[in-house]
Amino acid sequence: MEVLKTKNSTKIFLVDRYFPFNELSSVFDDSHKVISFDYESDKILNDKKIAHIISDEFLNNAELIELQNISYDHANWFRNEKFKKYLEYDEINIGELCKIEFHYFLLPFLKKLYEVQKIYDIYPNSKYVASGFLSEICKLYSNNIYAFKEKNSPPSLLYDSVNYKVNIGSINFTLQLPTKFYNFVKYVIDFILQVIFNPKMLSKNKKNIILVESDIINYEEFLLKSKKSNINLLLFNRRRPYAWNLRTFLILFRSKSGLLRYRLKSNNKSKNTLEFQLVKLSQLWQAETHLNTFFTLNNKSFWKIIKPTLISIMNKTVKEEKFIRNCIEDTLNSFTPSSVLVNNETGFLECLLVKLCKKKGIPIFVIQHGSLANDGLSLKEFNFFLGGYPVISKHFLAWGNVTHKACLRYGFEAEKIHALGSITHEKFFKSKINSIKNQDYILLAATSPNSENIVYNLLTRTNKNYEYLIQQICKISNKLGKKLIIKTHPKQNELDISPIVKKIDPSIIVINQGDIFPLIKDCHVFLCTDYSTTILEAHILEKPVISIKISDFPFDNEMLRKNSCIVSSIEEIESNLLKIINDDSFSKEYVSRGLNLLDDYFTNKTNSTQKIIEFLNHI
Repeated sequence: MEVLKTKNSTKIFLVDRYFPFNELSSVFDDSHKVISFDYESDKILNDKKIAHIISDEFLNNAELIELQNISYDHANWFRNEKFKKYLEYDEINIGELCKIEFHYFLLPFLKKLYEVQKIYDIYPNSKYVASGFLSEICKLYSNNIYAFKEKNSPPSLLYDSVNYKVNIGSINFTLQLPTKFYNFVKYVIDFILQVIFNPKMLSKNKKNIILVESDIINYEEFLLKSKKSNINLLLFNRRRPYAWNLRTFLILFRSKSGLLRYRLKSNNKSKNTLEFQLVKLSQLWQAETHLNTFFTLNNKSFWKIIKPTLISIMNKTVKEEKFIRNCIEDTLNSFTPSSVLVNNETGFLECLLVKLCKKKGIPIFVIQHGSLANDGLSLKEFNFFLGGYPVISKHFLAWGNVTHKACLRYGFEAEKIHALGSITHEKFFKSKINSIKNQDYILLAATSPNSENIVYNLLTRTNKNYEYLIQQICKISNKLGKKLIIKTHPKQNELDISPIVKKIDPSIIVINQGDIFPLIKDCHVFLCTDYSTTILEAHILEKPVISIKISDFPFDNEMLRKNSCIVSSIEEIESNLLKIINDDSFSKEYVSRGLNLLDDYFTNKTNSTQKIIEFLNHI
C-alpha cells in the first residue's frame, strides 16, 4: 500500500466492476484521476460520490466502428493458415465452434486495450493503479503500475452458466445455474421426452427432416402441418429444452414429431482422437511467435494476457466437440435425413452439423430466424459473423423480397434464395381475421444492450440510456393512467430489469419468457428499444409503433428508410405517446405505413408453412 501514498506524480486509477472499491476510498484524494471502464463501475463511483472520467470518452465513432471490425478479425483467428493445421481434424476447425463465446470475451477486452492506449498517450508520465485485466493491459504501456488484487474472480465466460428465467404470476426472478448442472437436468428431462416421442416409431415411408434448435411455440404450425405431409420431422436441440410447460408438451404430442436423443457413449477411437487433438492444441500454444504476432493491436501484442482464457475455451470446446460429433454421426447414420433445417451456421451444434452434413451430401437449409432488418452494407460483417446467411448451406428460406435483395447485395447466388415466407409469422397474419377487442395497455419490448455483442452496447451512455428509458416509461405510463407490460428479450445474458421497475411501481408486469404474440395482439400501442423483429410483428397486428433510440449504433434498414414507425428519443416518448393516444388519424397513419411495408418483407403471408413444406417435399 506504500506505493499508493507517494505523491511524486499524478496517479490514475483505472477501475472496472472487479476493482476492490472498498480500498479505493482509503488511498484516493482529489489530486488523483479515476477512470471507469464499464457501466457497473460508473454506478459504484457515482454512489460513492467519487468524481471520475468514463473511458468511452477517449474513443470517437470512427474508432468504435474500427474496433468492432477488428474484433471480428481477431475472433476469426482460427482461419489463419499458421493455426489451422493445429485446429482442423477431419475437415472440422475446432476454433470455429467457439468463435461466438470467444468474441463475447474478446470485444470488451479490446475496448479496454484501445482505451488504455489512448489514456497513456495523454498521461505518459503518470502512475497507474488497476486490477485484473486492466493492470495487465497497463503493463503493455507503462512500468509505473501498481496492480491491486481483484475483489473477486475474473468474469465468467458466456456459456459458463445459464440464466433460467422464472415467471410465477406477477413474481419474476432469474436463477443462474452452472452449465453442467443445467445440462444434467436437461438431459434427464430430454431422456424421458425422447422415450415418449421416439423417432423410430415414425413412418418409414416418409422423408426424415431434422429441425435444429427449434422453439416449439414459434414452430407450432410447422410441426402440426408436417404431420399431415410426407415429412417425418425430427427435432434436434442441444441448448433449448424440447418442452418446458404443458403447452409445449401438448404441441409435441399433437404433432407426433420425433425427438433425437443424445447418447452418452464413447469408444477407443473417440478417446484416441480427443487425446490427439489435445496434443495438437498443446503444440499450438507453443507457437508463441505466431500467436504474439497475430494477437496484436496498434503494435502491442496482447496474447499473453488472453492466453489462459483462450486455452480454457478451446480445451472445453475440443472435449465437447467429440461428444456432440458422436451424437450427430449416430443420428445421421440412423435416420438418413433428406435435409436439415437450421436457424444459423454459427451455433455450436449448427456449425458442426452443417459441416458434417455437407461432407455426407445432405442438403442444409437456413431458415430466416430474425428480420435481418439491419441489412445495409455497413452491417455486412455483423450479419455474416452471426451466421444468419447461407455461407455453407445449400438453400436459404427467406421471408420475402427485402431479405432476397439483401442476399443479392451480399453476393449470394439467386438460385440459393427462396422467398417462401415466414413460418413463425403465419399466426400473426391469420389472427387479423378475428376481431379481438384491444386492451388498454402499453407494451414495451425491451432488449438490454448487453444481449448483443456490439461495441456501442458496451458504452456506459448506452446502458445509462437503457436504464433511464425503463424508468421513464414506468413513470410516463403512471402519469397517463395507462397499464404497462414489459416483455424482455429471451436471450441468455439479458439484464433483469425487475428490480428497477418494482422500485417505481410494483404493479407493472415484467414478463421474461413466453410468446410475445398475445401481448402485441391485445396492446394499444407498441414500444421497443432501437430496432427488432417485433416491430414487424406489431405492424402485422396493426399497432402503432414507437422505436426508442438508446444506442448510437449506425442502423440501416428498410423500416427506417420507409419511416414505418415513430423513431423517438427518450425525451420525446411522452409527447409521441400522447399523439397516438389522443389523435386517431395520427395513429392510423403509422399503422398504414407499417402495413405498406409488409408486402416487401413477407410473401405467402397466410400460407407460408404449407409452401415451405411443399418445397421441402419436392426439393
